[in-house]
Amino acid sequence: MLINIDVASHRHNPAFLVLFTTGFTATSFGEAMAFANANHFTMGDTQVNAIANQTNIHQSLAIGGDKDPLRLLLDHSAIDAMADSPSASYAPTCHPGTREAVTKDVMTWARDPKATPILWLSGPVGAGKSCIQRKVVQLCTDEGLYVACFFFSVKESETSSEARFITTLAAQLAENIPGLKWYIERAIKMDHRIFTRSLDSQAEGLIIKPLQALEDSMLNRLERFCRKTLMNFTSQGGPRTRISVIVIDGLDECVDEKEQAHILHLVDVLANQSVFPFRFVIASRPEYAIRTAFSSPPLFAHTRVLRLETYEADGDILLFMKAEFCRLRSNHPASKAIPINWPSTEDENALISKASGQFVFVSTVMKHLSNPRRNPVLELQHILDYRPSESNTNPFAELDALYNRILRQPGVNILLLKPILHAIIRSVFFIEEIEDLLDLAPEGEVVDKEFWLSFSLETDQAIKKKMVEDRLNEADSIGDYVPPVK
Repeated sequence: MLINIDVASHRHNPAFLVLFTTGFTATSFGEAMAFANANHFTMGDTQVNAIANQTNIHQSLAIGGDKDPLRLLLDHSAIDAMADSPSASYAPTCHPGTREAVTKDVMTWARDPKATPILWLSGPVGAGKSCIQRKVVQLCTDEGLYVACFFFSVKESETSSEARFITTLAAQLAENIPGLKWYIERAIKMDHRIFTRSLDSQAEGLIIKPLQALEDSMLNRLERFCRKTLMNFTSQGGPRTRISVIVIDGLDECVDEKEQAHILHLVDVLANQSVFPFRFVIASRPEYAIRTAFSSPPLFAHTRVLRLETYEADGDILLFMKAEFCRLRSNHPASKAIPINWPSTEDENALISKASGQFVFVSTVMKHLSNPRRNPVLELQHILDYRPSESNTNPFAELDALYNRILRQPGVNILLLKPILHAIIRSVFFIEEIEDLLDLAPEGEVVDKEFWLSFSLETDQAIKKKMVEDRLNEADSIGDYVPPVK
């Protein structure tokens, strides 16, 4: 392997080539000029790739196996967990002009080189976390801050477990980080068992070691070229800043609680590596395993928490509803029968009250009203007056299925859940009263006291109970959870 570099003469010329190869040498700058503007070509067993104003030439690795290592990596990745997957085309997004306050806070954190390496966006089901995360991906992409993501979802086995978490991140880092792909390819070729190893070993082999190799490579130590690499340094040569962002959404939809905690462990391990220049923004419901991990060392010290409950959502919901009602008045097959001033302000306020800050409610309502075979004016009145015992149709079937899945998670004690839901409706918000109502010992282990205390403190300012009360009074919508409230 020969190296012929004339840094003094040619380091300012964009056609300057740094050659790492066998059987080919550039003995003069004139020979190198023959390759000016050339990119992504091969010579024998040598691969040439241009990165910004530098050209990296790597000798291909012949370590057995005919399949392309990046193809293998993608085969072991969760494609649907990526922001640009085919299924992402149908994913809901934030309505223009909504969720501005929370996305502003996330992006302020993302741009701050001294911010915590982890941000946890916590919020209840239906609050719009996934829409916010997709908006964050877009904003970070526009500013050159985005490098990878993982959108968990119970809809697919590959996106509802931890199994493909590391490989999916590694595949995106290989694609988005200049120069890193070759080192990840080498890691796969040198360890044919990498995809059968533990996630901790995969994180080490597919992410940490390739990043370290990239940092240590001779190319990235050359004068001026090192400034174009992945790593960023302060003007004094101090600690590297963390600018690029990895987005993780729906961690609670990883169905195994142990895996949820393990993913957060992996995140913390990666975030604290000296060669890892990225930060994580993670969105999830405040489930017990996730909340416990974030409140315990070492994650507690490395994480900033944003709670969606603290952001006023009624204005955003109203903006979304007005746009949707305008669309219905213009495009619905029954538009000629829709009054120009429909719906009334009273009806809009009633929907906002029922929504209780949850975008999923109004989204479900608008989806129901968009049915081309129904009159939206009549259907809205049906929704506002809806009582299951008096109707043969349920406009909230999709919403009920969502909450039914959440309430029926493995390990949920339905018999205990019933009186807890009753306690919410009766406005019993002190842990001592809950214990008395449920006839529990003061130190009983059946109640998640930490969650209940946080719920109690935030109830008055952030959680409205109107929607809960409406739904619990509708016995048909929640089956055997609780009888109608007296």
